[in-house]
This record gives sequence, structure tokens and C-alpha cells, in this order.
Amino acid sequence: MKLNFSDLKPLTVAMAFAALLTGCQPETSDTPVPSGPTAFDVVAADADLDVLEAALNKADTAAKPAWAGLARVTAFAPTDAAFVRYLGVADEAAAIATVNAPAFTKAQALDLLAYHLNGGIERRLAALVRDTAFAFGSTRNPNGQLFFAKTGNAVSVNGARVTRGDVAADNGVVHVIDQVMAPPVGNIVQTLTNAAYAANYNLLAAAVTKAQLNGSSGLAGNGPFTVFAPSDSAFLATLRGVLNNNALTEEQAIAALNGLDINAPLVAGNANSTLLRILQYHVLPSRSFSTTLPAGDAATLLGTRTVAVASSATGLTVTGGGNGGVAANVFPRFTNITATNGVIHAIDRVLIPAP
Repeated sequence: MKLNFSDLKPLTVAMAFAALLTGCQPETSDTPVPSGPTAFDVVAADADLDVLEAALNKADTAAKPAWAGLARVTAFAPTDAAFVRYLGVADEAAAIATVNAPAFTKAQALDLLAYHLNGGIERRLAALVRDTAFAFGSTRNPNGQLFFAKTGNAVSVNGARVTRGDVAADNGVVHVIDQVMAPPVGNIVQTLTNAAYAANYNLLAAAVTKAQLNGSSGLAGNGPFTVFAPSDSAFLATLRGVLNNNALTEEQAIAALNGLDINAPLVAGNANSTLLRILQYHVLPSRSFSTTLPAGDAATLLGTRTVAVASSATGLTVTGGGNGGVAANVFPRFTNITATNGVIHAIDRVLIPAP
């Protein structure tokens, strides 16, 4: 049975723990390491980091030496609330139970912890960060790159905000963050078709393949890209309207997509509403996380056609020029999905460009 998009649980395999790096201002080599507990001890002593502690204990001797022994580490520590949202469970106790369960393996815990840790030769302090954006590495290999940004006074990594930075440890520094970061499983096309996400992107994947955007010259290319990815339910609603068939099933919709002329308008009177141009309209030619998405009009791959990005207390929205002013909502639990060549934000409406 197909899950509702809102019920989907995010990746519970590889996930996130790394370090502020390359673009931030490092300490000088003669800066003394602060006295105090190790990064592991910092986690163990913090009541807001109990789920992370459970993951460290699950990984046991394979991860603790890195968090407790390497000199000058920089570690990112997701809060208990971040794990609850990420795992899609009710509370902290359920999150700890999920981490301790056999289904969450030691290998998965190790992957998660490696992605949130940098074992560099220098600590990286959030207070000294000066660059607006840069990439840096974690101890996860391969695909261990993370992306740091500073917007105003807010520091973030992969869209996860640093809520408490520069917590001193004897072997480095810990930054507490408000999201768990899932390491990439591949490029954007590989991510959309990965088992962890594919159940909600069948129609989008079929459309991308039909429009021949699934190769190295498209969304599997170097990028970087930011993709607003409509869920299956969003895509199905649009196709039901286009085909004037409210009973259209997902299987029928995929068959309809496979039979489309990708250069024929889907909306009467709107020459920009071809399948190819609609898909291009969902892509920004940049890597933008939720914390770095430009407010206002954002350029897309569709030439001069832009989408309107807005942020509010209830979350992010994006509006297409041909959507009659009705915004698509970004799913909070499914934003900042990192791919090797960009980032994906799941949305609840297909964006239509202006005529």
C-alpha cells in the first residue's frame, strides 16, 4: 500500500554528524585546546542530546574513539527534538527505542556519526565564521561533504541551524543543531529513485525520465541544483485536472506521462506549460538550503521565468507564476534532502510557469 506523503519517514540509515570547516576562520596552530570533557562527554552530559548519546553507544568502540579521542574535532550534535522529527516518532523515548532497536544497525549508527564529525587538525568556531557559504568534509567516506552558511547572524550546516555553538571540549568543539542531517545517497536522480524516497516520487521520476532530464546533461549532471520536488499526490492532482479525470490512478498517470509530447502545452493558452518546461521550472541553478533560499523571485532553469520564495512562522512556500497566486508548501520534514549535486525540497503542489 502506498504511504501518504505526510506519513513517510525519512532516511533512518545514514545520517548526519560533521564539522564547520574550510570556509570558516580556523584557530591558529598555537591556540590551546580548551580544558574540559571530550566531545562524547559533552553529549553524554547534555539532557537535550540523549538520542545522540544512544547512537554513540550503539556504535560503541567504533565511534567513541573519534568523538572522545581525536584531537581538535568539530562535531555537530542534533537535539532530541531533531531526532524525533527526523525519525517520525512521538517523543524522545520512542526515538531512543528506534535507535536501540536491531533494525537500526551499528553500521547505520556509524554512518550517521561519521557524517556529523570532522577530525581536522584545527577546531572550527562558529563565532569566527566569516564566509557566507562554503563546503567542507566529514569523516564519512564517500559522499561526506557538508555545506556551511552564515545568513546574518545565523549559522547553519545543510540547512540545520546551529542553536548552541562553540561548546568547548577537551578534544575540540561541539555545535548543537536543530536538524538531523541525512548524508546523500547519490545525485538528485538517484535520490529521487532511492528506496527511502521513491514511494513518493514515482510520478516525478517518470516525468524526469520522459523529459530526458535523468542523464548527465540533466539532473544527474554536475549541478549544483535546487529541486522543488512535487509529491506523487501533488503530481496526480495536476494530471487529473489536465486530463479531466478525477478518478485517474497513479499507474494510469505514469502511463499518461509516458505518452505525452514533452513539448506540447498541458494548460490551454500557456505555451510554457509543456512537461519539459514545467520540470525545468522546478529547478534553481544553485544549491540552496532552507536557510539560504533567496527570498522573493528566484531564477529557475526556465530562462527568465522565476518562482516566488517566501518564509513565515509556519514554514517555506514557493509560488509559480501560473498558479494563480496559490503557493506550494515545503514539507518541513522533507526539506534539505542533500544530494551529491544539489538539494531537494519536497512540495505539495506542481509549479506552473506564467504564460
